[in-house]
Amino acid sequence: TELQMPIITCGGMRFQHTWMPDNLPISASSRTVLNSSSHTNLKNIIKACLRVGLNHFETARFYGTSEMQLVDALVEMIETGEIQRKD
Repeated sequence: TELQMPIITCGGMRFQHTWMPDNLPISASSRTVLNSSSHTNLKNIIKACLRVGLNHFETARFYGTSEMQLVDALVEMIETGEIQRKD
């Protein structure tokens, strides 16, 4: 595709609320995860990264709830005007 990718990325393996994938019945509910201190911490991580020019966030399906949290945090922060999509 010849798209330019950043050399440095913010890895998402450790900012999850739980290691359990969100499709397992025993995992925490979305409401619990998105109201947790780990979710607030994730939004602070996003802001800190963007302040220093880091805009590539890496995550994977089996990093627990990190994908769900990252998507929710980005959507919320864009909707409230804290960040812009172009960031």
